[in-house]
Amino acid sequence: MHFLTTAASLLIASLVAVSPVTAAIDTGNQFIDYTPKVTYPDSTTQWIPGVTYSVFWNNTDPGYPAEQLHTTADIWLGFVDDTGLNYDKIPENPLAVDVPLYGGNNWTQISIPSNLTSRNTYVINLRGSSGNVSPQFEISWLAAVGLKKERRARRGHGDVVV
Repeated sequence: MHFLTTAASLLIASLVAVSPVTAAIDTGNQFIDYTPKVTYPDSTTQWIPGVTYSVFWNNTDPGYPAEQLHTTADIWLGFVDDTGLNYDKIPENPLAVDVPLYGGNNWTQISIPSNLTSRNTYVINLRGSSGNVSPQFEISWLAAVGLKKERRARRGHGDVVV
């Protein structure tokens, strides 16, 4: 009986060993997941819906072979809530497409949708081969009130009004 159990086990093992196995096709180029850090917006940022802003990132060339590095990214707006990180709930995404990451500018302009819910947990994501997420920041109509107060205060002190 023991001989039959061992023989059956060997037969099954040999069948599994010769079964066709699906393998990934190696194209010769493997991309390196390098994500340049988003430097603005940061955790102190307050944006107003419907306004155009600049997004900044570290554009230092990491020195990897060009054929192994995504050199562009899409810029997505997301937010964090009790369900996690959300991008699919903002229909205007992506806000920018194929933005060059290295050499040249380290920024691009994006237009913030005007129909957003006010919250202080928005994030910007640079999506290339992987993504780098900014710190959480605020987008709200209340930010507009704070900016108007700041501009009025600057006028009285001789500062440039933005």
